[in-house]
Amino acid sequence: MRAALLALLAGIASGCNPGLPRVLRVAKSTTDPGELNMEESMRDRHVVKEVATLLQDFDPGLRLHPTSISQANLIKEVRRQTGSGLGPDLIISNGTNALALLEQQLTQPVTLTQKQKAQITPIALERVTTPEGLIAGIPMSQYVQLACYDKRRLPTPPPTLQALATASGQGKVFGFAMHLEDLYWTLGGFAATPALQASLDQQAPNATDRRRLLAWLDWLRAASFQQNVLFLNDQMGLRQQLIQGKLDWITCWSSQLPQLRAALQEHLGITTLPSGPIGQATPITRLQVWTLGRNSSAQQRRESLALLQFMVEPWAQKTMALKYRTSFPVNPQVAPLVKRQLAGEHHISDDSIELGLTDTESTRHANALLAALGAQPEQMTRVNSILNSVVFGTRTSQEAAQALQTVMAGKQP
Repeated sequence: MRAALLALLAGIASGCNPGLPRVLRVAKSTTDPGELNMEESMRDRHVVKEVATLLQDFDPGLRLHPTSISQANLIKEVRRQTGSGLGPDLIISNGTNALALLEQQLTQPVTLTQKQKAQITPIALERVTTPEGLIAGIPMSQYVQLACYDKRRLPTPPPTLQALATASGQGKVFGFAMHLEDLYWTLGGFAATPALQASLDQQAPNATDRRRLLAWLDWLRAASFQQNVLFLNDQMGLRQQLIQGKLDWITCWSSQLPQLRAALQEHLGITTLPSGPIGQATPITRLQVWTLGRNSSAQQRRESLALLQFMVEPWAQKTMALKYRTSFPVNPQVAPLVKRQLAGEHHISDDSIELGLTDTESTRHANALLAALGAQPEQMTRVNSILNSVVFGTRTSQEAAQALQTVMAGKQP
């Protein structure tokens, strides 16, 4: 295996001066919407440098130069750098941003052979493929959504939304983030995804699906009015308040576990998200996607493509996943093994972690929804605005359901 990888990367060095290091500029966006956080920025740089360390065994002359960009400013900053001719060779972001960058013509699409596609779970590729069939970038890993809690303050985490409401009434404090990606898991508990899918397909939801969508919005509105259930703008705020003891339980992503482990140590509890009245939680995964910048020279482009191929090989996928224990591979040969191992470390069964890349109805709805909205950032902004209006009580459930259906159909609300 290592010999094959060596041959893969050795080819990109041919014709280069072996005494001169070759540098690829790598820009990585933060995992949270919002401004750049110095602590996360340092972790991001460390991860990119670890990738560079792995490369040294195979191509000692290749160097990666990492920079961090806040997710909120990613498109603006990449546009500025690209316009100056100094844009990054590679951009690491999530699936939504990868589609948006391509739609804004700030990155180049990727062309893959059938053999290369076989290294990536098909549904992950679907998440980063445009309606025109262009691949916005290469998925490298996936972060799962979980529940994190302080064992000292909440000895037993709630298994259902009803149990969560009961615990909040007893003084336990729970935190959610107000973004569709962060709240999507709650749709499954009400079987509310088909209504959104119907609207996405330019169809009117049937009576049952519309009733379930209204039930989900009613729950969201009622939860926001509970004294001990807080909705914050981003996951960063949730983590800070859990660490400070202001929250007892939050939704979290596996990418955020290092910060929480460092702060709470053995007091950090990790579990699956609670089910709803008629269904299980349907958490999605947050993809880490590597995309191609537009300012690369021909040599830098060849090296970037070889690096992308290296990163989805089974050896590299397993090594990175088990080194950091925060993400799961997208390579179908490796993902089941790592899933079982990391699930055991999180003290939850591996079959209870929905990686978002299995062929289920919930996954298909989620992937279609995220791919459609990811390619149109304005639509995602409108959806989040509608959800915020429900939380803040400025829209009724009926008004919000109609607005969501309008936006999903690609129209102005």
